[in-house]
Amino acid sequence: MRAEDVLIPDPKLRSAVLVELGKSDGDDITIAALTGLKRIVAPSAGIRSYEGMQHAINLEHIDLSGNDLVSISFPEAMPALRTLNLSGNRDAYRYRGLRTLALPRAMPSLEALDLSRNLVRERE
Repeated sequence: MRAEDVLIPDPKLRSAVLVELGKSDGDDITIAALTGLKRIVAPSAGIRSYEGMQHAINLEHIDLSGNDLVSISFPEAMPALRTLNLSGNRDAYRYRGLRTLALPRAMPSLEALDLSRNLVRERE
């Protein structure tokens, strides 16, 4: 792995990012590619972790609804983010849902936020 490569440990998130970037399964994901990424749309894909996405600061649309996320943390600022859908996440037991959420402090373009059907108890 080169210094400019990014490790995204969750195989289903990695696959969704590769699709959005128009890359193949064995391809590397670079910091520059993540910085240029405009959308991640992967509803009900079985994603359990958002780890590795800290450079995806220019996302405009995020749809990770219906996945297996229990905790998620976003970069401090996401100035282009317009829609964020995290509805209906659940853990491996299928009933707990998203519990811990760290939203960006700066989201000046946000138009739609859906956190429904989760059990968010802690906001960082």
